[in-house]
Amino acid sequence: MYKLKEFLKDPRYKFTVWFILINVAYYAFNCFRFGVSLTATQAYEAGGFASFFVEYDFEIYRFITANFVHFSLLHILVNMISMWNIGRLVETIYSRRNYLYILAGSALGTTCFTYLIYIVTDIGRTSVSAGASGVVCGLMGVMLYLSFFQKNIYYGTKSYVLQNMVIMILFSFTLPVGSFIGHVGGLIGGFIAAYYIDLPNRLRKNNNKYN
Repeated sequence: MYKLKEFLKDPRYKFTVWFILINVAYYAFNCFRFGVSLTATQAYEAGGFASFFVEYDFEIYRFITANFVHFSLLHILVNMISMWNIGRLVETIYSRRNYLYILAGSALGTTCFTYLIYIVTDIGRTSVSAGASGVVCGLMGVMLYLSFFQKNIYYGTKSYVLQNMVIMILFSFTLPVGSFIGHVGGLIGGFIAAYYIDLPNRLRKNNNKYN
């Protein structure tokens, strides 16, 4: 019990731990409501994302809540292990505030990109998507950004990120709960978040070049 308390209080991974705990707690809550595995209708009721209903019922809260809903034990297990592995790494690189920006950008990137694809192509009209895998992909997007724009420090992480991206893509197609569009959106959201966080440093470096 003592080690668990120390683990939960570890300041290095504070928000990663709390993100995992919130997901696990909400999954446990939904288990009491619906059972260990959720149907699409149950996932939607729990806060999952469905573009058509977001458009016509204006349920914008789903852009966030969908990232905390999981369909099954396997679904949440894969996502939380992935979150633990890469979340700790990213959290030690950034300040707490910037890490929260990254989590938010990744979560919104997942659902906003899904919604954008629906508006443009009508793909995923009534399908229900949910899960934290988009946020995990967002963290991969952050590491991908660092491996390209801070090569002297993070060059060795590129192969690690690419390997995990391949795993997430395979997960998208092998399990029905995986959303390829959502994963791509999360990756883009994390990459953009990292870009804007780093933008002041990039502008300062460019100004120094011409001064």
